[in-house]
Amino acid sequence: MNITAHLHQFESIANDWMMALDTYDERKFNRAPDQESWSIGQVYYHLVHGTQNFHLRMVRQCMDNPDHAHEKKTFPGKIVFFTGRFPPIRIKVPPSDMYTPKQPESIAAMRRDLNTLIGTMRTVASELSQKRNQGKAQHPRFGYLSGDEWFAMIQMHFRHHLYQKNRLDNFLKKGA
Repeated sequence: MNITAHLHQFESIANDWMMALDTYDERKFNRAPDQESWSIGQVYYHLVHGTQNFHLRMVRQCMDNPDHAHEKKTFPGKIVFFTGRFPPIRIKVPPSDMYTPKQPESIAAMRRDLNTLIGTMRTVASELSQKRNQGKAQHPRFGYLSGDEWFAMIQMHFRHHLYQKNRLDNFLKKGA
């Protein structure tokens, strides 16, 4: 699959997340099931800011640096890219200042940040499609990935968090 196709997949899932913002009020957006779970707002924050500060940083690193071009993916990395999705498993990480996402300022701020991300993704896709001499950057679980693969992983990440979104939406409906 090419970068344009991955961009279209991202835009589609990002627009679904954008439309879902209309279904929350500020109280629900901030409400978590328990102390160890994230609110839906934190999930949005994780997706948008994780993409900006991690995934896209790795894409740019691959475009700017030809290092590790011959390195390979791990077996789990090969499976993820063969299937085009993360396994449908729940990953539980203890709350921490380093990993736990912040609560967004507001739904309006999250909408703005998501719109900004969509624009950034379009720009990066254009740059990436013109850059053929790429290196690779190491993912902690999937091994060495090219810029194209890091870019493709973004829409996989957004889709993966739909499981969490569905759990939180059900929690919010019950506790409305």
